Amino acid sequence: MTATISPARAADVPCQLYAAAPNRLADLAVKAACAEVAAGTMYTWGGGHGARPGKTYGYFDGQDEASRHDDTVLGFDCSGFVRYVWSQAVGYDIVGSGATGNEVKVLTAPTAKNTVIYGPGGLEPGDIVFFGDKHWYGNSIEHVALSLGGDRIAEAAQSGTPLHARVLNADKFVMAIRINTDTVGQPGPDPGASGAAHSTWGTWIRLGEQPVHGSRVVAVLPGPTQVKVNCQRRSDSITAEGTTNDWWSYLPEYQGWITNIYLQGPAVLPDIPECGTGRDLSGLSGTPGGGQFSTWGSDVNVRGGATTAANLVATISAPTAVRITCQAHGGVVDAEGYVNDVWSYLPDYHGWVSNIYIQGPGVLPVPECASGGTVPAAAATCTDGTEPTGSDARTPSGRSVELEGRLIELRYSDSTECGWGRISHGGTGDHIWVDRSSDGGAHWEPQLGHTTITDGQDVHTVQWRDSGVVMRACGSVAGRPDVVCTSWF
Repeated sequence: MTATISPARAADVPCQLYAAAPNRLADLAVKAACAEVAAGTMYTWGGGHGARPGKTYGYFDGQDEASRHDDTVLGFDCSGFVRYVWSQAVGYDIVGSGATGNEVKVLTAPTAKNTVIYGPGGLEPGDIVFFGDKHWYGNSIEHVALSLGGDRIAEAAQSGTPLHARVLNADKFVMAIRINTDTVGQPGPDPGASGAAHSTWGTWIRLGEQPVHGSRVVAVLPGPTQVKVNCQRRSDSITAEGTTNDWWSYLPEYQGWITNIYLQGPAVLPDIPECGTGRDLSGLSGTPGGGQFSTWGSDVNVRGGATTAANLVATISAPTAVRITCQAHGGVVDAEGYVNDVWSYLPDYHGWVSNIYIQGPGVLPVPECASGGTVPAAAATCTDGTEPTGSDARTPSGRSVELEGRLIELRYSDSTECGWGRISHGGTGDHIWVDRSSDGGAHWEPQLGHTTITDGQDVHTVQWRDSGVVMRACGSVAGRPDVVCTSWF
């Protein structure tokens, strides 16, 4: 967790490969690191050491005044950063939640069979580089970073600064560890595998050894990828990206399973048979009923009528959870390998989207719009930062999570189209807030209505407009760095 070890940080350099990546996993680790640098992610003391790899809020280290307010900063410290980027490359946590010294112990264990490098020359992209002070009685490990190749590193350095890339400090170099891909590797795609061609969407999509939540990860797809699918089956129900689906597809190239949520097309692929039976599934709808769905693709047009000739009223830049009140036949659209004349009405956008760009079957399980093209009137939304007013408040399915006995919920009112956060069974000093995103969760307004329990066990935030956006509730326990959030709604 140590902050910077040099009195002045060297000038930043572009975060990129400075030598050829030795393997696919190292390349993915560097890409994950540079994505965080590009996003402006901040250093925060203790950040990234939650139960699972990922950004967390930090805390005051007890000495460095620069970290005094790190409990309000979401990000990584040095070892949390390295833990995260390699988990993104491999698909699981190869380090654990401990700090820098723990990383050395884990990565140099005999079973890991990793290579230890004792000189700064010849570093390859993806190498995990440790810095510290050298003494006659031994070396101290105080900092860790990721090699970009040559003498460049990406790092989380100190409180108050963003993640960055720079030239390494050779005087402080202690050792580096090169990850053995044989012990953590994943199979690459098998070009000889057979199956129907489909495309995934989303980033850092994990493929499991079995079609169940939490199965061992066998591969990670860093971005939209064309894959082969040879069968699909029902198994664990997964909720993600505003969609719930219990159908999974087998990808023989990777010898792994993917939830159909991340395959472009309807929830049950019409050209793929059922695994083990060969049954034709083209007539099935794998999408549950209800009005909450998700778009897929980028720059999806929302129009003032159910035709491509209608005026453009909005553009949905990335996959986004949306509400649909009804659907109607309209202009024929031929796109993404599908032809469909059914359009869905999105009340939060006051417009129509071709069903081709809505995850689910070609005709969704929602009512038909009334004749004459009339649509339901939009609900009256609330004012940001006010007390919750919806008498029909509910906790949407899958929008609650537990943390050390606390229940953290996103509350939502259909009548006001507003949401707020609530924490129950907590204690003094526990925190609750909501995040709000206009691009499906890629970026968000953080910690809206941040509220702390000062008395009792339960507290809620003020309400925030949830029309045309997605929201989630997040919380933490007093004095602990771990942060948990519900899924987006």
